[in-house]
Amino acid sequence: IYYEFSFPSELTGYVVGSNNIHAKTTDGGATWTMLNGTGLGTSVLYCTYFKTEQIGFAGSSAGQLYVTQDGGATWTAMTVGSSAQIRDIWFKDANIGVLVNSVGAIFYTSNGGLTAADWTAGTESCLDDMNGVWCDANGIFWAAGYSSDNVTTNMGNSWSIVKSADNGATWTQET
Repeated sequence: IYYEFSFPSELTGYVVGSNNIHAKTTDGGATWTMLNGTGLGTSVLYCTYFKTEQIGFAGSSAGQLYVTQDGGATWTAMTVGSSAQIRDIWFKDANIGVLVNSVGAIFYTSNGGLTAADWTAGTESCLDDMNGVWCDANGIFWAAGYSSDNVTTNMGNSWSIVKSADNGATWTQET
């Protein structure tokens, strides 16, 4: 089962999924080649984001964020925050990125995110799952998830949509 695609260019793309499967295309998706990807564990890869044809990330069900700097041939694992499932990751440029996980945490980087020390927890979180993150054309990050807590330190109750205008450092709930 595949979960997510990332195309850093018109012709080159990557896809990730169950049991650390991942594949690459260099012809716009007409053909795909399975990658061995040394360094990946055996967990589900839920998300991927490639900033370039060489530098990419994959988030796993075991809470590992994997990074490759050679187009998916080799990967290095890191733990960002806890060992919660990494559900999504998005970069708005080469340095600024955001990831979300299954315990509602949001992390951001302003220097590329290649090491665990590069990631900082955002000031807000949801009590439960954060499932997706994206950056719009205006540079605003958006994240979606579920929060069963309505305390002012969390993002409301029930389903939650939050946004950040400062590259992931602080978040506000959309109503």
